[in-house]
Amino acid sequence: MSVRITGQSMSARVLGDLQAAQARIARTQQQVSTERRINQASDDALGTTRALAARTTLATVAKHQDSIADATSRVSATGSALSQITEVMHRVRELTVQAANGATTDTGRAAINKEIGELVNTVKDAANLKVGDAYIFGGTATTTKPYASGPVDTYAGDAGTIARTIGPGVSLQVNVTGADVLGSGGGDGQLLDTLRTIQAHLTANDTTALSADLKRLDTNLDTIGAVQATIGATQNRLDAAMSRLDDTAATTNKVLSDVEGIDLTEALLNLNSQSSAYQAALKTAANVLQPSLLDFLR
Repeated sequence: MSVRITGQSMSARVLGDLQAAQARIARTQQQVSTERRINQASDDALGTTRALAARTTLATVAKHQDSIADATSRVSATGSALSQITEVMHRVRELTVQAANGATTDTGRAAINKEIGELVNTVKDAANLKVGDAYIFGGTATTTKPYASGPVDTYAGDAGTIARTIGPGVSLQVNVTGADVLGSGGGDGQLLDTLRTIQAHLTANDTTALSADLKRLDTNLDTIGAVQATIGATQNRLDAAMSRLDDTAATTNKVLSDVEGIDLTEALLNLNSQSSAYQAALKTAANVLQPSLLDFLR
């Protein structure tokens, strides 16, 4: 049984083929302009799923990188403040050794006492350091100045812990409190208490007591040295975590590029080939769709 092909059906077939060719060219043009193989889910359902998973990973990595950057800023500032405090303590030790020497006059000790008083303020200023709008030595009381200027040495912050997420399920403490470093005065044996005690002994010209104060100062130095070591270890962990996240980001971006990306040279060749085929199809369609004698007789 023969199948009769009408002019109308042939025209519809030719037009449909032309539209399909146009769609292929449009898709290839979009791939070339975006340099991406997948521009909508219908382009590749499985590839789209893999790309979405990669983008989710990259978003998580970026969030952790921001957290580490914030933590690094805080830890770096803490380390700098501790270094400044340590320098002050070494100067105080030099002055105390000088004051404990019997050859130093009462006037000399008064001058030393005055300088140490200034150094106490320097230590407090270091502990009142802010990163952004937050006091970094105040615990979770980040809006409260840890130490007041003047003779009162009471710590005004709290003992709260500040932590940052540095990876999936990994949290790291990134703060040190003023109480850990300087104490709160009032006979607690920590740095501020030691400095005030040295001042009192200077006022009394008690050289024997000043010699004993050196041991307390050395103990305070050891305490701050231990805190500095902790801060250094924290910085190392932050650096290592950032390095791992950078590696993860690089690997994930490679996966994303492999899934979504195109070979631009190949895509341009395809576009040229499709355009040539389309032009040839147009010429063929022009011949096929020419009006017949019967069309004129209708």
